[in-house]
Amino acid sequence: MDEIKKDEEKVEVPKSLLETIQQELSNLKKDNEMLLQIADKKSLGNYYSRHQQKLPARVKYRTIAIMGEGGEKIDKIVVGWKTIRDEVYKDPLTLRWREDQAVKIIFEDGTDVDMPLVEWIRRYESKLGTVVSKITDEITGELSVKIKKDDDGKEISLGAQYLN
Repeated sequence: MDEIKKDEEKVEVPKSLLETIQQELSNLKKDNEMLLQIADKKSLGNYYSRHQQKLPARVKYRTIAIMGEGGEKIDKIVVGWKTIRDEVYKDPLTLRWREDQAVKIIFEDGTDVDMPLVEWIRRYESKLGTVVSKITDEITGELSVKIKKDDDGKEISLGAQYLN
């Protein structure tokens, strides 16, 4: 291995060693960013709140296009959803398993809509935002996150369980 010369304020490192270190650091940064993007944000939020650290800077929230009264397409921000029907049964005539599942989608403007689960999964879009702050409900202990949307800079608050 190349010899490293030390001075009180300077360290001389061979160019090949420096390039190797820079390449490894670059690879680690890419891997770390990828892992934070695909990680479960609720679990990350719980971990960071237990360890008193900041949430990851980037999160994804969901929107869905709804047809307005005039027939125009409106993207609405989803702040929550819940299952309203979850029936799985075996059809007595065909002897095949059937599913009848539906969810209620709750939007930022306070409106909601019921739709089949399959339609919800096919239609929603994930969009990126930057974490501004976190809020913990004193009664329930649930974590909410204030996000600044990338597309228009508007700030919204969402429960950590609704971020991916």
